[in-house]
Amino acid sequence: SRRSSGDPCKAARSAYDRCFNRWYLETYVKKMEPWKKEDCGAEWEEYQACFTKRLEGTKIEQLVK
Repeated sequence: SRRSSGDPCKAARSAYDRCFNRWYLETYVKKMEPWKKEDCGAEWEEYQACFTKRLEGTKIEQLVK
């Protein structure tokens, strides 16, 4: 099953989570600066691409289109 094989997107999600949390604490909370794509855009795109690929061929993919 997919669950027993582990989450192939775990590393990408962890990288995005770390980046977002760092941005939130260091930029938003301290300086109240808005989100900019360059803040964690690359990490988000990598995670989103992995997640989207994982949905291919599933019923969920059809729902989110």
